Amino acid sequence: MRARYGLDRLDARLLEGGRISPDPGLAFAEARLREGFVSPELRLAVYPFRPPRPPPPPVPKSPPPEPAAAGSAFSELRVGDFVVHEDHGVARFAGFETREVGGVTRDYLYLEYQGEDRVYVPTDQLAKLSRYVGAGGEPSLSALAANAGRT
Repeated sequence: MRARYGLDRLDARLLEGGRISPDPGLAFAEARLREGFVSPELRLAVYPFRPPRPPPPPVPKSPPPEPAAAGSAFSELRVGDFVVHEDHGVARFAGFETREVGGVTRDYLYLEYQGEDRVYVPTDQLAKLSRYVGAGGEPSLSALAANAGRT
């Protein structure tokens, strides 16, 4: 028992066979108790030791989608398909473009919104896009100025 090993290292007295030592001091006994008690008359305090419970098993987390997996969701995307951007609303997919911005070359999805509004979405932000799913007919494209206050 781990508790007994720890007490042996402290040179603590263990009560054996139910006999209480006449010498004052701290003594330990091994017993099965649910609760402890204090007896001032006997100058005795009994505190049960409960081994720590093992922590619950970790809840498995779903790994975040990898960029390749997210990109494969858009592999069937065709020019003219409607998509929804979580910040900007409904758009028409106009294709992929490679652009250099700030000295960094990246691939972007080119999205058309109402009027002349356009957005280039970096491919590492595909999680912000989903395919438009609606009941019949073409959706109305969102106007970016209408969404300017959204974050």
